[in-house]
Amino acid sequence: YISGYGAVDKEKQELQFLTVSPETPSDSMIAVSDIFSRIGDISSKQTLVLGDIDFTSENSDKSFSSNEMQSIIERNVSPLLSKNPNSSVLLGSQMNNPSRLYMSDEGEDKKHHIFPYFFAKALQERRTTLSDIYQFLERNVSYTSRRLFDRPQDPLLLGNTQLNLAGQ
Repeated sequence: YISGYGAVDKEKQELQFLTVSPETPSDSMIAVSDIFSRIGDISSKQTLVLGDIDFTSENSDKSFSSNEMQSIIERNVSPLLSKNPNSSVLLGSQMNNPSRLYMSDEGEDKKHHIFPYFFAKALQERRTTLSDIYQFLERNVSYTSRRLFDRPQDPLLLGNTQLNLAGQ
């Protein structure tokens, strides 16, 4: 599970993970592709990386089209996906959607984000295949974000969608 803030290097079209906060100097950024490459080096039967990274900070560029953003994300997670065919990356939001806190209808902060809440809820409901979990997240994360904040938050799944989290 990776959580935090991200930025986009406009020239390289590379995603950067900010190690502390959006106001952090650039020397404390880590290339997302490096993170996924290192995870890909770990020997495992199957790998699932959950990412709740907010790429909508002041440091990111909102001038990319949806297709360009998708391409940038795919290029940056490919070091993992190309090394292990039984790997997947499930992101809580796309580059143009902030990762939002889950609030009650009365405005009470639930102390967690929408994406991990519904991921845990999917597991509670005994959904174990990644495709079933992703369908559940697509419906609930987006709906909840729009209901609470009137803004989208669309999860993104890349890689092997048939992983079974309950094992074989």
